[in-house]
Amino acid sequence: MATLFVDKLDPQSGTSLEIGSSGDTVSIGSGVTQTIAVNTPYFFAYRNASLSISHATWTTIIFDTAELDTASGFNTTTGKYIVPSAGKYYFEYAIKAESAAGDSDAVRLFSYGERNISATTTWGNSAINFRANYGRGGAIGGSVILNCSANDEIFAKMYFQTVLGGNVDVDYGSNRPTYILGYKLIE
Repeated sequence: MATLFVDKLDPQSGTSLEIGSSGDTVSIGSGVTQTIAVNTPYFFAYRNASLSISHATWTTIIFDTAELDTASGFNTTTGKYIVPSAGKYYFEYAIKAESAAGDSDAVRLFSYGERNISATTTWGNSAINFRANYGRGGAIGGSVILNCSANDEIFAKMYFQTVLGGNVDVDYGSNRPTYILGYKLIE
């Protein structure tokens, strides 16, 4: 076995660099650092303050705390993530809500995620409907893989109805019951 010492390997112009052939095993030496593709950009944001939503209105949930955001694409004022680069992304959200504090009102909850700018796409449609009956609250959410363009906006909306027309409170706090996250897939 021979050892080849070089500082850089470049493929010929317009070609790919291939190491090894079919059936070969390529080993990385002990202590060697390697660079591999990673799932970036990614973000995770959640609701960290009280939020009351009016009866029978589709409302964008404002996730007011971005715990992770590798591309600085999450806006905690609007609750929207601006996709920084085109590609396939995984997105997920959850919203936990119940009828407003001290209100015995019962609710039906509905939600969806949305992508808009290059093309409007709704995703993660979910509902707690109880077949025309009402409950006190619950958690709803969804997930999807989308082929996004740069500058697409990703966000989640919620709609609910109450028996008496009262408000609903979105659950919040350090246990992160109301959140949104996403990351670019390695292709």
